[in-house]
Amino acid sequence: MYTNSGVKSLQITDVQMVGVHDGEPAYFTLKVTDFTTGNVLWSKTFTEDVKGRSWDVSNVVPGRTYQVIIESHTNNDTDGGFWLTVDGYAYQ
Repeated sequence: MYTNSGVKSLQITDVQMVGVHDGEPAYFTLKVTDFTTGNVLWSKTFTEDVKGRSWDVSNVVPGRTYQVIIESHTNNDTDGGFWLTVDGYAYQ
């Protein structure tokens, strides 16, 4: 995602990440990194299924490109996704 001038925050909303099989919950890290430097701006690790949670990420720099990454820590089959709200534009 790219942040427009004056932007200081973004929102990651309606995060859904669940294990597909019984007894195999999601175990993952959701993080925002600076696309150019790779530095982690924000990170949160989950050891269980997540349904409908949201976070505000502050300390965003205007005019920068960021990545939102879901990094799995197991080989469990999972399903889910998230929405982004930012003054700028997001692309996949």
